[in-house]
Amino acid sequence: FISESWLIEKDLDVILSNISNIQSTQTQIAIATSKRQENSLISTRDSIMDSTRNLLNDTKNRIKTLELQDLRISRNSITWEDFELRKQRVTHLKEKFVTCLQTYRKIENIYMKQQKERLSRQYKIVYPDAKDEEIDEYLKNPTDQPVFLSSRRSIIDSKNVLEEVNKRHHDNKKIEQTISELVALFEEIQLQVELQDEIIISITDEVKTVEVTTREAKVELEKVEVVNKSSRKLKWLCALFTLILFGIIILIVILITNNK
Repeated sequence: FISESWLIEKDLDVILSNISNIQSTQTQIAIATSKRQENSLISTRDSIMDSTRNLLNDTKNRIKTLELQDLRISRNSITWEDFELRKQRVTHLKEKFVTCLQTYRKIENIYMKQQKERLSRQYKIVYPDAKDEEIDEYLKNPTDQPVFLSSRRSIIDSKNVLEEVNKRHHDNKKIEQTISELVALFEEIQLQVELQDEIIISITDEVKTVEVTTREAKVELEKVEVVNKSSRKLKWLCALFTLILFGIIILIVILITNNK
């Protein structure tokens, strides 16, 4: 249990490191000075994201397995102190896992906001007089609107801008998918916490009931032992009394016989 919990925590540290690298790479993407540099950075970022996605899913499953194993052991022969230690360890891993999800989601939200702001600026390059409502409508699905090709700019310039927009829109879609996956993972780990709490409460009640029953049984056994001791003393006294009584009777019979 302890060995596996430390391995899980080590992977959680790797996840946090990956998230930091994703954030750093996305910052470089935002300020890239050439398409070649930007594409290379996006490829690197996507590779780290794939690795992080796999680690997150694997870690979630391992925490769940550890949790179930802990419950099975807790129901058998384990001291209350060990049970509390295991419970605290699993809770710590879950909290750290949730921290990973929240941190990752935060940096992706920031990046997506920056990308949308960049799309908005590009739209205004083509339509300087565009209103905010028009831009918001465009940002909902920029690739479905041939705005750049119908503007007053040259066809070449419009195509270049449209290419940029399509690339950023595609990038945003990947980020949105990642955020959705993070939300799903968060909900799953929270559900595990709720179910675990219910089981722990049940086990806690059972353990406390067993402890109370054990104490009561011990008291009853002590009472029985006292009664047994008293019974044994009473039996010896009865036997002694019977012998004395027989002795007296025999003595009386002898005396009566001698008098005759």
